[in-house]
Amino acid sequence: MRDSESNNASSEHPHTHDTRTLMGHRQERAVILSVQTPELDDQELESSARELTALARTLGMEVLAGHAQKRTNDRSVALLGRGKLEEVRADCESLGLNLALVDAELSPRQQQVLEEALGIGVMDRSAVILRIFEERAQTREARLQVEMARISYELPRVRTNLVGDDRHGGGGRGGRGHSNTELARQRYRERLVELQQELAEVQARARLQRERRSQAFQVALVGYTNAGKSSLMRALTGSQVLVEDKLFATLGTTARRLEPQLQPEVVISDTVGFIKRLPHELVASFKSTLDEARDADLLLFVLDASDPAWPEHLRVTRETLRSIDVDLKDALVVFNKVDCLEHEARASLRIHMPDALQVSAMKPELLSLLHQRIARAQEASFVEESLFIPYESGQLVGSVHRGARVMEQHHGPHGTGLRVKAPAHSLNLWRDELGGFVPVEEPEELLAHCEALGLELLSESERFEESGADYRALHASDLEERPWVVRSPRRQGLMEASRYEARALRALRGELPVATPEWALHSARAIAYPRLPGRPAWEITDQGELRWPVLNPAAPTEAFLSSVVGLLSALHHLEPGPLMRAGLRRQGPEQERKHLHSQLLRVLPMLKPSQALRERWERWLADDTLWAWEPVPVHGDLHPGHLLLDEQARVVGVIDWSEVHLGDPAIDLVFLVDRFGPQVLVDVLERLDDAGAAGGPRLEVRCRERGAFQAVIVADWALTHGHELARAYAFSLVEAAESQMSET
Repeated sequence: MRDSESNNASSEHPHTHDTRTLMGHRQERAVILSVQTPELDDQELESSARELTALARTLGMEVLAGHAQKRTNDRSVALLGRGKLEEVRADCESLGLNLALVDAELSPRQQQVLEEALGIGVMDRSAVILRIFEERAQTREARLQVEMARISYELPRVRTNLVGDDRHGGGGRGGRGHSNTELARQRYRERLVELQQELAEVQARARLQRERRSQAFQVALVGYTNAGKSSLMRALTGSQVLVEDKLFATLGTTARRLEPQLQPEVVISDTVGFIKRLPHELVASFKSTLDEARDADLLLFVLDASDPAWPEHLRVTRETLRSIDVDLKDALVVFNKVDCLEHEARASLRIHMPDALQVSAMKPELLSLLHQRIARAQEASFVEESLFIPYESGQLVGSVHRGARVMEQHHGPHGTGLRVKAPAHSLNLWRDELGGFVPVEEPEELLAHCEALGLELLSESERFEESGADYRALHASDLEERPWVVRSPRRQGLMEASRYEARALRALRGELPVATPEWALHSARAIAYPRLPGRPAWEITDQGELRWPVLNPAAPTEAFLSSVVGLLSALHHLEPGPLMRAGLRRQGPEQERKHLHSQLLRVLPMLKPSQALRERWERWLADDTLWAWEPVPVHGDLHPGHLLLDEQARVVGVIDWSEVHLGDPAIDLVFLVDRFGPQVLVDVLERLDDAGAAGGPRLEVRCRERGAFQAVIVADWALTHGHELARAYAFSLVEAAESQMSET
């Protein structure tokens, strides 16, 4: 039922429910009409007609006939040919049919012509779905959204023959007045404004409810209508949500806590089901309802395993969510109702979707698998960080215990230090309550901060190492005299980047032939880890000069080159799936090319390169043969300062993984050209090829051209961060590239 205002609006405009008004309370006896255009095969045509039949039966209609006709398109004003229309009309008379359901989206003119040709009411697919939504809407928000969708659908269909004598109107300039059609449209528009205002108030309350749940791990059930989402919701949460074997049994959104409970809690949301060609009016109206899906930490794509059309249902669900800008990165496909399948059918599903989970809301032992998968997804989403809460803000300690998994807790003279696993957004909220970022200025202050968080260290130096652009570093030792490195951010805004690096380091741990940092402390002001073996291949002296303590760059050793090849080969051979699931970025050729081109446009006014160098950069970006590589795991910022060498100059450790991603393998090879010369690059590429770590076509050329482009990348970073040393370095790279070009 719709509210009283809606009923009043409908009574003024009887065409809002024209088929029901025209037929009174007679049983709706329908014929399905389909048009087969060249791009629609027989199977798709039949599947869509069956679905429309199911929709009609959901409304209590009796479908007694069906007609289909092949046409070059479905834009003809009569939709069907004259002969087919006469055949359908004869069927209607002989079978007593009073309603035609068209499996397409009709224009207002097409609907009018069909009604006149057949002498019965006509509804297109959108109208059928809208009517189901009207009957199913339970919440105030759903009713408002459905009425808005109905008005948006009906507004272009206002017709003179259904609103009275169009020659009589009221008001207006020059005595002409407004036609009844115009007045009807105006009333629709006014009602739409009222609904939008009321919906905004309802949605504001819904946003507050979502914010109250923001510390919980959010899981959204999405999928095709009647896939069993509500059954899963009921089984996972123990709630009494509506469960019916009908299309669109649930509208709106229901949120309940996962049972048995996890810490912190998990909230499951059941959303409206999707269907092929969901009316765009409904997609627009329900966009806010689907905010649950947009805000979710994990999407569960629920599919009816017993329905052979599940691949199409999955495609429709994904496309609908993408149309409202929902990120599908964190998603799990769940086949429901597998208890209806034989063993062979389940095995077939595993072949087609090996990563999907097979469950049944009726089988607790299968449902527990889904509960475990949700728990693992929650665990994978956590970041492990440390918080210091002064005693004057002690009320936050309880909030942290409720919203996080507390690993360690330390009480000091000034407050409480906590090491926790929690969602990043929860940590951001707590940090906001504690106040803004304050950089560390002195080594003693940094060590005191570490001690308050449970890590007691002694400084090995009276001052910071200042060579890093984003972090200053302090070398220290613990009470057992083990060496440590403590990094402290220079400015606000590095927290997300450090979280990304922390996830990457966890995913890479034990996967490479070199040591990587294992962070023992990670807070907004400090990152601490046991110092890795080896020394940086180069170091910056107090005078700002580069010094090579172990390696001679003019004659790199065999030990150095073979260890570099071993590192790069191991990186390139890593399976991308686990890294992607850990949150690592993937930068494909077109994304990378677009990104670099935008950098070029940004820095050209600053760098002012020669015409020849600029044309070289542009040729590289325009040459498609140099952009046909497949992304592989890359460090992203590999240079001698990040390579730790032993006394034989072997690479034994690599630091600073903040730029690691799946991208162009040439990125990690550029430093060879820059520091060791082109012949060393050729040697390393041959060894990589022998190791089966091929980097795609024309890799040597790509490395040289990317090396020449480094000036642009450095200049863009300098502009972003206002870094004068980086700016000067970018100019030196331009000079070097231009000098090299003039020599060749």
